[in-house]
Formats: sequence, structure tokens, C-alpha cells
Amino acid sequence: MTRTAADKSGGWLHRIGITLLVVAVLFSIPVGFVSTGAAAGDTTVELTPATQSIDAGTTSTVDINVTDVDGGIGSYQFTLNTSATETLTITDVELAGSPGQSEVNIADDGSSVEVQAALADTADSGTVSIATVTIQGETAGSTDLTFADLSIGDESGNSYTITETGSGTVEVQESTTIQNTTISPATVDEQTTTTQSLSFDALKMSSDGNTDTFTITAPADVELADPEVTITDATGETVAVERGPDLEDANGGINNELTFAIAPDNSYDTTELGVEVTATVTYPEVASNQSSEFALDIADSSGETATDTVAVTVENTDTTDGGDSNQTVALSPAEQNVTVNESTTVDLEIGSVSNGVGAYDFTLTLNDSTRATITDVSLGGDPGQKDVSIADDGGNVSVTAALADTADTGTVTLATVTITGGDAGTVSINPVINDVGDESGNPYTIAETSGATLTVEGGPGDVTGDGNAAQDIDGDGLYEDVNGDGKAGASDVQAFFAAQDSEAIQSNPAAFDFNGDGTVSISDIQALFSQLV
Repeated sequence: MTRTAADKSGGWLHRIGITLLVVAVLFSIPVGFVSTGAAAGDTTVELTPATQSIDAGTTSTVDINVTDVDGGIGSYQFTLNTSATETLTITDVELAGSPGQSEVNIADDGSSVEVQAALADTADSGTVSIATVTIQGETAGSTDLTFADLSIGDESGNSYTITETGSGTVEVQESTTIQNTTISPATVDEQTTTTQSLSFDALKMSSDGNTDTFTITAPADVELADPEVTITDATGETVAVERGPDLEDANGGINNELTFAIAPDNSYDTTELGVEVTATVTYPEVASNQSSEFALDIADSSGETATDTVAVTVENTDTTDGGDSNQTVALSPAEQNVTVNESTTVDLEIGSVSNGVGAYDFTLTLNDSTRATITDVSLGGDPGQKDVSIADDGGNVSVTAALADTADTGTVTLATVTITGGDAGTVSINPVINDVGDESGNPYTIAETSGATLTVEGGPGDVTGDGNAAQDIDGDGLYEDVNGDGKAGASDVQAFFAAQDSEAIQSNPAAFDFNGDGTVSISDIQALFSQLV
């Protein structure tokens, strides 16, 4: 909150008060909390500008503004979504108010940004901007920007009542792009020479009579020969190829890059060009099925560029049989319950083997390492060679083992995994089997893999993952000792912020509703901080 000259006159008393409180916290003096449950008033949230147009391949920004502010903004939380990532993506966000605690998560595909911020200091009243979001045009079209999970609190931790939430619309204008890329055949055998056809549409090309260059690059182990190119404009007229098609060496390969060029003038409709390329293609030997990716690049005379990729599956043709088919690998038991910090085990078993198990390679993953962790693994068959790697957060384990000696027939336990309960909730245990072979080295065919679930029972439990359960210091039903170290202090504000979206907090809202508004949001972090200082 911005302070006036009158406010500053009592600044030294305020600082002394904070100092005394910090000393009290350090010596574990119990701190009582009073939840006001007060509302900060009505407000609306807007996107500015609400509508705009940008070119594909360029960026712009939108501001998130809060109107009718009275008491500043100390905390805010929101998710901003774009309705069509093929048209528009979110690439960056700048937070306002210099929040002391903040977390920003932009989705990998640019479809959304999630923001939580607390301990911010903004203007006290009027319209206040809380964030500036950067957007990027991808392809031509229209998309909406909309909010979700929106919460705003003042600098005392009281929640504003949001009476209206705005949205935005962005029109993305065309630029040179590649669409509808296909290759046929899309699957080939290893060590094969075949004729393939690659086709795609090139949109919004120039028609200024200057040179536009096309490049198709195959993997280094793929060789091209005898290329032919046909190009038509949007009306079906054939566009002459002015240069090429030429073959060159690229990335250590031989004749694996194809280039050609056109120079259409304004007598052609270049809003959409259809391009078809045929060539004789030779593929290498592969140890297992693999994907060979072809890269397409266009350099338009206007300076714009476009890229795309298309893949061909190269299949290994080795049909050597070995092992038994239709094996099932499963975790046992499939369901069980533990309490917080209690350990249990699950067995990874393969059923109905006929020649023992000599080698195995698998990964076991928990879908939430805050609820349970993998702490130990015991391998079956006493393998002579082995590699066991448990992730630092206990969320997964990778196992590779060979020279094992197991029972020859029936069900065989590959490994016994120890799992310790964490925060309350249910966690799934998911195996991925990379390889299981018999004692002669022949692979078993795994037809089915089954996981398991573990339910951890308890209250709020361990919020921070350090093994200590959150505590209610003064018996008021609020767990102000968020990190469970036995006292309430500034570190609990940090812990609350870091863990605000955890299952332990979101499943126990009454335990962390410090501003008394009936929900858990970013404003409760501000309220906890305000009550402490």
C-alpha cells in the first residue's frame, strides 16, 4: 500500500512492533489469531484492450485491471486461458505491485497462465493493474481470452467481491504458414528404397515476382533421389519452379536436403499454394521401430518464414521369436491404505513364465509424490548386474537388472517396492515395462500392465513435504503453523504460499481460512501475514 506523509509519522512505532513480534516468534511465544471475515468491497476485473488484432508470428500485451479499489491490492490469483492455441498462445507475464511471494505457471502449449501473488504493494484506490500478459499470434483466426479461479484481496487480507469479470478477443491475421502437411506412405520397412509423395499448402506467399525458397531436409541416415515438384496457386494455375529441385548434403547426410524456388508475380493467387514433391527415398536399418522426421522451411521474399515437420515410421523387420507371448505384469496388492508416515510394500509380478526371468527393465511412478514416496526397492532373482535409481523426491524408481535366477515357471516377483505415506489422499502407482526376458535372453511379450492405488489417511497432515504435520497452535481451528515446526512465524507465510494448491490445503479449507470468507485463496496468505505483523 502506498503510504502518505501522515502515515510515516508512526513508522518507527510500526517497525518496533514488528521487531518485538519477530523476537516473540523466535522464542516460540504462542501467537493468537483473530479472523475478521471482513469484505474489502465490490470490484470488477477487466482486460485492456478488450479487443485487438495482431499478425501471426508477432506478440502483443494485455493488461489485467481491477476497478474501484479501496485498500490497495495485497494478493491476487487468476488463470487466464486462450480458447484456441493454434491461433494464439500466452508466452509471458509481468506482475504488478512487486509481490513478496509469487508463482507463475505458463502451460507448455501456451494455452493458459496461472498466477498466485501475495504481499503486493499497489496504489490504494482507483483502477489498479495487477499483471501484463504477453500473447503471440500463431495462425489466422479469432480467439477469446477468459478468466478462471479469480481472487483478489486488499492489503489487509480481506477479499474483494468481484461483481463482473471481463474477457478479451484477439484477431490474428495471416502470415506465411505451412498447413495440411502429409507424406505417403507414412510407414516403411527398414533398408527400403521407395517412392514417396510429400504434399502441403503454403499460405499467404508473396506475389511480387521475387524469389521464394523452399527447403525439405530429411534425417542424415535417409537419402533422396530423383525429386519432382509441382506447385499450383489458389485458382489451380501451375506456378513455375524457377530453380531446382536440387539435392545437397546436410547435417552429415548424403543427398538428404532438397531445395527449390519460385518467383510468382501478381498474375497468380498466392493466398494458398498447393505443393507436391515426389522422390525416391532410401531408409536405413533400424534396431527397433523409429520415427524419421522431415523438416520443411519456407523463406518468402517478404522476409517472412514458415516451418513444419512430418514424420515417417521406419519399422524393424526382425521377426525372431523368443520368450512367451501375452504375459501380464501387475502390482500386488492392487489397493491398500496407510496412515501419514506409515510404510508398506507392493510387489511387481509377472505371471505364468515358462523359462524363468533373467533380465528386466522397468520404471515405477507415483502420480503425486507429496502423498507418498518410494523409499526402497528389493529386486527379485538376485540379479548379477543391476541399476536402481530412486528420484530425489521419491516420485519414481527406474530399475535395470540382468543375470537373474528366478523360479522357472508360474508367477515371478520382479521387485518389492517400499512406499511411505505422505499427505492425506489417494496416489496411483503406475508401472512402465520396458523389457522382460527369460533366462536364455528371449524377450517376453507383455500384453497387459496393471498398476495399484494407495490411500493415505489423515487430517491436513504434512503440507510442506518435510515430514511434519501442520499444527493448530492456539486451538482456534486454524493451522497457522503451516510447516509443522511447532511455532507460528514468517516461515509459515512462505510455506503457505508455496503449498497453497496442494491437496492437503485445498481438501481442508476450514483449517487455512485465515480471513474467514469461507474459502482458501491467495487472500488468506495475505491475512496470515497481516495477523502476524
